[in-house]
Amino acid sequence: LVDIVDVFRRSEFLPDVASDFLEADAKVFWSQIGIENEEAEIMLRQAGHQDIVMNRCTKIEYMRLFV
Repeated sequence: LVDIVDVFRRSEFLPDVASDFLEADAKVFWSQIGIENEEAEIMLRQAGHQDIVMNRCTKIEYMRLFV
C-alpha cells in the first residue's frame, strides 16, 4: 500500500501522474512547490480523493508543523 505520492514533475505532467496515482490506489497526492494542475485535481476529486496537496514542500510543511 502506498501512503503518499510526492511529485517532482512539471505541472503539465500532473494529469498523467494523477492517472497512475489512481491505479496505485495511494492515499495522498502531493506536488512540490511550483507544481499544480487544475485538471489533475479535478480528476482526483471526481475519483473520490480528498487528500490532495499541490504547490507545497513536504520538508517545509513538516518543519512548520512539527519542529
